[in-house]
Amino acid sequence: MAQVTGTGQNQPGVVGISETEDGVLGVGKIPAKAGVAGVNDTGGNGVYGRGRTGVAGAGGAGNGVYGISENEDGVLGVGKNAFKAGVAGVNDHGGHGIYGRGANGGKAGRFEGDVVITGALSVGSLSDVAKSIDTRYKIVQQEMASLQARVQQLENTVGYLQTQIHH
Repeated sequence: MAQVTGTGQNQPGVVGISETEDGVLGVGKIPAKAGVAGVNDTGGNGVYGRGRTGVAGAGGAGNGVYGISENEDGVLGVGKNAFKAGVAGVNDHGGHGIYGRGANGGKAGRFEGDVVITGALSVGSLSDVAKSIDTRYKIVQQEMASLQARVQQLENTVGYLQTQIHH
């Protein structure tokens, strides 16, 4: 049984208030459990945070914030400031700021609307695109040469027929 429990009807079940420290602190001692867990099986939020930063996470060996959903986005960010992003990613140690990977035929990213790029754009499979374009260009050149030879044959035939008509 829990050491501290609280139930409430029309009020919080447990309240923690501190003038100089965290209002409530939860410490988990085994890897399979959380320091603080929130559950709401009736459609509300499992955990809700409100403050300068609503929810903050800092992972030592794991993710700072992790999200998974069966029916919606794993993590959703909505910005309300025209000069800020809905979701921002920064890596100040040389890694990627944002990483996306598609699985089972899905794409790694999708953008709806204009995209601004202020640095270089690297396209990993551009050489494959260039090879495909080069191959198609060679095919078109071969078809053009074949058509030019056919046109030359037709011009020769027309010229021959014209000389036969005038004789």
